[in-house]
Amino acid sequence: MKILKHPLIIAFVFIVLCNIFSGYFKFFIEGNLYDFKYYVTQDKKFVTEALNLESINNSTNYRYYLAYRKAYPKADTTLYRINPLLLYRFWRWAEYLISPHWKQPYMEMSYKEWDKIMMQMWNNDNKYGNPFPKDIVSLQK
Repeated sequence: MKILKHPLIIAFVFIVLCNIFSGYFKFFIEGNLYDFKYYVTQDKKFVTEALNLESINNSTNYRYYLAYRKAYPKADTTLYRINPLLLYRFWRWAEYLISPHWKQPYMEMSYKEWDKIMMQMWNNDNKYGNPFPKDIVSLQK
């Protein structure tokens, strides 16, 4: 009964349990179990999504990323995450500390920029800045 008298201990235990079972919280509170991570280059000419940072190297988008780097050799080719870190989502704190995605540099952008980038990605519209050589674009379609 003494444990119940200490609200900080109860809150700590609750947060730890929420992080252990974070998949349930993602599903019931956020409405999805798998959340995609979005990455963009500084010039916003290349955008991709992945379940995690490691899966980019194994995806078909990696071929396009290499083509982007070849087409723009002087550009900053660092992939910035555009998913904001939301501290009120306490069930994700362990993910925020452990996942390599959250260690990537963050690029803040307006909702208008976000919509433009998402439309570029979902429509496979590589004319946005024309980041790929024409032969790579034709392979994508």
